[in-house]
Amino acid sequence: LISDYKVDLTFNTVNYAVFAENVFTLTENLSVTPGFRFDYIGTDMTGQITAFDTPEVPFKLDRKFPLFGVGAEYKLSPKINAYANFTQAYRPVLHSDILPSSPLDRTDPNLEDAKGDNSELGIRGSWKNVFQWDVNYFLLRYNNRIGTLTETDPTETYFYKTNIGDMLNQGMEAYIEFHPFELLAPNSRYLNIGLFTSTAYNSAHYKKGTVNSGGNNVNITGNDVENVPAWISRNGIDYHYKSFSSSFQFSYVSESFSDALNTASSATGVNGIVPSYFLMDFNLTYRFAQ
Repeated sequence: LISDYKVDLTFNTVNYAVFAENVFTLTENLSVTPGFRFDYIGTDMTGQITAFDTPEVPFKLDRKFPLFGVGAEYKLSPKINAYANFTQAYRPVLHSDILPSSPLDRTDPNLEDAKGDNSELGIRGSWKNVFQWDVNYFLLRYNNRIGTLTETDPTETYFYKTNIGDMLNQGMEAYIEFHPFELLAPNSRYLNIGLFTSTAYNSAHYKKGTVNSGGNNVNITGNDVENVPAWISRNGIDYHYKSFSSSFQFSYVSESFSDALNTASSATGVNGIVPSYFLMDFNLTYRFAQ
């Protein structure tokens, strides 16, 4: 070296957390499980960048995240129960969010951590050895998503990293397994055939948001969230007899957009609609020396 490094930084992150939960059995059929977690995150970045101006180095940030959650379960019968859950989550600001990668990058000094929550309501159970199921409705929030916008001041145009919007995804998940011959010949050695499906429906949209496109800031409120197909369904049939088993599986994933702008196609092929697709799989298994 004949001079100092143009980038000379030291990163330190300290994370402390405490967590507690307890199951309260309120009645013979009803139980409630509240939970609490507290996170402390200390981010400390020191040093210097001489390659370009970075007025925010050194950088220190202390965050405190109280997170709550609660789950409830009610037994409708010995083998059927209804459940509901709610949990909170966060995605903290990272060193890579703060650190500019070029002279054209700037970071919002009020950049906020991304936060969200997940809720679900469902019913699961079984009936003899014929049916098994787990069906639920879910709602997922993702707020303060971090991204990059284009901003202009009297002297220059620059890229500005800030919170760009909120996302909401809600839908349904269902797992169903059916053994039809258990109705006709329970515990048959020769008719151990099962049908199953695991299917999810997603309705994911931006409640509000702005992204950069070609140097312009574009409103994406109401757009589909990228890389979230509306339907994901995996289905199949399997058969077992002693050491022999076979299964046929059929999967379907519907189309989705590859970017938040919901670009239908592009000349480079980088952005556009990701087509729906099917996947079929068949396998045979025989276990020796059991």
